[in-house]
Parts: sequence; structure tokens; C-alpha cells
Amino acid sequence: MDGGFRLALLLLVLPLCTPLVIRVNGTQLVDGAGAPVVLRGVNEDSGAENCGKYSRVFDSEDSTLLSGLLSWRVNAVRLTLNENCWLGINGMSVPAAVYKRAFAGRVNTLTAAGIVVMLDLQLAAPGSLPVLGSGTKGLAKMPDQDHAPDFWRDVASTFKNNSGVMFYLFNEPYALDNDAGWACWRDGGQACDGQFPFQVAGMQSLVNVIRAEAGANNVIVIDGVEVANSLTRFAEYLPQDPLKQIVASMHMYKGQVNANPAYWDAVVSGLAQKLPVIAGEFGQQDCGTDFSVEFMAWMDSHGLSYLAWTWNVWPCSIPALIADLSGTPLNGTGSALYHRLTNL
Repeated sequence: MDGGFRLALLLLVLPLCTPLVIRVNGTQLVDGAGAPVVLRGVNEDSGAENCGKYSRVFDSEDSTLLSGLLSWRVNAVRLTLNENCWLGINGMSVPAAVYKRAFAGRVNTLTAAGIVVMLDLQLAAPGSLPVLGSGTKGLAKMPDQDHAPDFWRDVASTFKNNSGVMFYLFNEPYALDNDAGWACWRDGGQACDGQFPFQVAGMQSLVNVIRAEAGANNVIVIDGVEVANSLTRFAEYLPQDPLKQIVASMHMYKGQVNANPAYWDAVVSGLAQKLPVIAGEFGQQDCGTDFSVEFMAWMDSHGLSYLAWTWNVWPCSIPALIADLSGTPLNGTGSALYHRLTNL
């Protein structure tokens, strides 16, 4: 039986199965039956990057992506979004209706195949600044009050009936790891005075939008401060969620100040005794494997979830994971992740 026929058969059968469910139960992620789940997966970044400057949303067809992910035994994908493209503002190349339809199709394809999807607000900007890609000058380093609440109101309303979707509030907040920084991170508004040149929407306000305004019950994932490298005071400033469905996320790259076992033992393991902790991104930019192997081993030994950056055909120094869209592992983090997932 050839690979294409196997994939087609799988997609015909899977929608008949029990819908994918991911929830928080105390300190663990669990499935619909209440069994603990460890998510091991990848990021896919074309959805945020392409729509501002090209006439396409993704780099690959949904079926190509799914086939590659299944060959790696991935069970979670973080899809990055562009705030402008979703809302249809500031002159993006892809119309909002086309953008939303592409994401709806991709999310449905992945979750029907048993792969949890995290929808991440990756690229954003206040006011009328066009967000053309990650190289755009003036990108928001915190959620912007101008657009982020509208973004999450609509995204959450769109996907609230898919229990395999998690909402990832904002990529890599730049707030500092101090009293003022954490207060700004949680509360936004006046708590951010003097820290950012635009009105910040705090994480608490975005949780409120998702719960009270969109009526969504999905799990919410929130990055820590210092571009997600610090979770030191996450529990102290944890936004209130009436459903208690919040997950803490960190990003760990070789060479960062907290990318070491001493920090993980002192801070991450302690936080993981209070709520679920994941690594929304990790990797190394020297095309080696030493840090990635060490980090995955530590996370696995603590039963914590992790997603590597990134499932795009870019250099291993990004760090990217694949050499082609079919999923051939690239040297570095890609080869390390592929070997670990296919040998569990």
C-alpha cells in the first residue's frame, strides 16, 4: 500500500473516532478520558510570515504537512498567526476570508488526525502598521490593545468548538523579570507605563476576552517574560481563569541565560508542581544537537511537553527542523527531535 493511499484511508477513518480533547487537570494535560498526555511536537511558522508579502498562507498543502508530521510521530503543532492577516487590516496580501479558511482547514485536518493544535499570536503591531513578516520594524513586543482583544475574540469564537485546539496568547513577551515587568505582563494598561510605546493588553484581559466574550473553554497557553525565557514569578502573577485551564510556556534556546539544568531544577520543576508547564519553542542555532538532546531528556524525565522550532525549509541555524516539505530531518535540532520521537 503506497503512502498516499494510507494517508487518504487514515483521513477517512479518523473523523469517525472520538473527537480529540486536550484539557488541564491539576498539574497535567489530559485527554478526553482523563489520561495524562505529554505533547511532543513542532512549530510551523509560514502562516504568520507569508500572508503579509505573498499571495499564499502556508508553504505546503495540509496533506503534505500531515504526512510528514505522522512520519515523525508528532502529536502537537503550534501554528503561528499574523494579527493583521486574521483581522484583515493594514493592507495584507492575503484577504482575511482566505486566511481564515486556510487556518480552519489546516486545524481540522490536524486535529482529525489526533494532533493537538496551538494557535499562536506570533506577529502583531499597534495602529496602522502593516505586519509584513518577522523583519517588520515596530512589531509589538507585547499584546497590543489596539488589535489583540479583537483578534482573540474572533479566533476563540471560530475554534471554540474544537476541543483539540489550545490558544497561545502571545509569542515571547518582552516584559522584564521584575515587579514592574510581571505586573505589566498580567495587567497591561497603566501597569505598563514607561515600558512600551503603545497601549498593552495584559494577559488577564485576553483570558477574559476568550472566556467571557467568546465563550470558549479551550486550554490557554501563556509565555513567561524575557521573551518567554523566564517563568520565575509566573505562579505569583498567574492570570485568573474560572476554568483553571492555563498552561505556562517557556522558550529555551542554547546560550540563553536560563537555558541550563540549574534553572530548570530550581524554577521549572517547582512551577510544574502547581500547573502544567510546556516548552513552546526550543532549539539551538549552531546546527548541533547537544543542547536539544539534553533539554528533551530533562523534559521527558519530568513528564513535560515540548515543541521544537521550526517545521519550515530554512537553514538549521534558524533553527529549522526539515530539509524539505516531506519532512526529511535537517542536521541539528531536527535530527535530534526526529531520533527521539521515533524511538520513544
